[in-house]
Amino acid sequence: MNNISFNDETDILINNYFSQYKEKEKFDKFIKVNHLDYNTLKERYFWLKKMNINPNIIHLKENHETIYKIFDRCNSMFNENNIEYYYTSGILSYLLVNKKLQRYHHDLDIFVNMKDLENLERICCNYGFIFKRQLGDRNDGTKRVMLKMYYEDAIEIPITLFMYVRQEDNTIEQNDYFIDNSKFYVEKIYNSPLVVNLSFSDEPQYHNDIKYFAITLEALYLSKVGNRPKDIYDCSQFEKYLDLHKVSRLNQELSNNMPNEVFTATEDPYYNFIFSEFETKKKSMEKIIDYSLYLCTDSNINKDYDIQECVHQAILGGVTIVQVREKNKNTDEFCSIAEKIKSVTDKYNVPLIINDNIEVALKTNADGIHIGQDDISCLEARKTLGKNKIIGVTVTTLEEAKKAIEQGATYLGVGTIYKSTTKKDAKIVSQEELNKIINYCKLPIVVIGGINENTIPNFKKRNISGYAMIRPILGNKNIMESTMKLKKLVLENKI
Repeated sequence: MNNISFNDETDILINNYFSQYKEKEKFDKFIKVNHLDYNTLKERYFWLKKMNINPNIIHLKENHETIYKIFDRCNSMFNENNIEYYYTSGILSYLLVNKKLQRYHHDLDIFVNMKDLENLERICCNYGFIFKRQLGDRNDGTKRVMLKMYYEDAIEIPITLFMYVRQEDNTIEQNDYFIDNSKFYVEKIYNSPLVVNLSFSDEPQYHNDIKYFAITLEALYLSKVGNRPKDIYDCSQFEKYLDLHKVSRLNQELSNNMPNEVFTATEDPYYNFIFSEFETKKKSMEKIIDYSLYLCTDSNINKDYDIQECVHQAILGGVTIVQVREKNKNTDEFCSIAEKIKSVTDKYNVPLIINDNIEVALKTNADGIHIGQDDISCLEARKTLGKNKIIGVTVTTLEEAKKAIEQGATYLGVGTIYKSTTKKDAKIVSQEELNKIINYCKLPIVVIGGINENTIPNFKKRNISGYAMIRPILGNKNIMESTMKLKKLVLENKI
């Protein structure tokens, strides 16, 4: 552990001790030598568990170095291009209060004035950022349109852009764009001039001599109180720095704000900028799925972790959809594995697909099923599962693709593309046949077979929606790290 910080070493030791009661002698000695309190360390362990953090994988020092690197680069880009912005992220707990807080950062959140968004999208690649429109879940089950940026050197930490419009009277309207039953809407959250003055600070702060703008500590506090464990932790650390009079005033003014309003988005001045990418997907908008990093499971590959933990680490690394593929299990065993994995995928809103077995798909209420040419027909599967479930079909020819589309497939798995250890006798799909399917098909296409870090670049700019893998994700000791690298390659393929 010579290459990691004392805090990381402490986290690793307490995680291993309290989770598995390993290294007791070493743990006891560590406490004694460093004058640490047992109960405090135990609390820290429970906190790590609440945050879903495995310190064997994520190191605090490394995480902070990465987040600050992104933060400084982002601020330089905003300042040099006159972008109006305010941070509303947990990183402010460090910068405005206490840089010694023991907390990991998984993302950055920034309010951005919508008048500057087109310019931001145009220039961000010059600073090493990727700009993307993605869909996320709202509490009411509709789909939120989210603007995301990813720094090319740290693709695992996304930046979420929250959108607002500043009016002439200094009111600020936050715009939340969403999709419901193929229709496009915007919810406007109004902030009065007094709320704006108490929430958005125009006094610049500095980090590494680079200025940045942020919401006030009082606004940050009120946005976090009583929410997630990491938010409660933040609030407990910086309560003493608050202006309690401002907190009270802001709380009162927020309650006096105009109520939120929802409008159809077609008349919104930013309609084309926000929704243009989704217009062509209206017919299938009920269930838009991100197929980009498609994990197929095999509980026999990784001996270091059970399959539930393997999937958990893979999702943290960037897997976007999971197929439970357990060829050598009976129905009860298959169901048991699927239910364990579903407890993880549900937590992160990642779709769960069952391979071949429609009985397991029904019993576990999975999001869908994936079938081959020798399994139940797509037509039969659609009749059994209904119109809202996802059905993927493996195809090897254009004719098979056409048939699957006619019978109601949601997406196509095309392969085997390259030889693989999973299906040694599988038919190889030629590049010529793949191109025919790509050119004909309007459904999402996931390539299957021999897909790994060496072959992913072969599909650059070829209208591939996803890459299905087993061993390149699960066959590593550090699953999250290997998945992050694959995710970066997949995202780069779309540029």
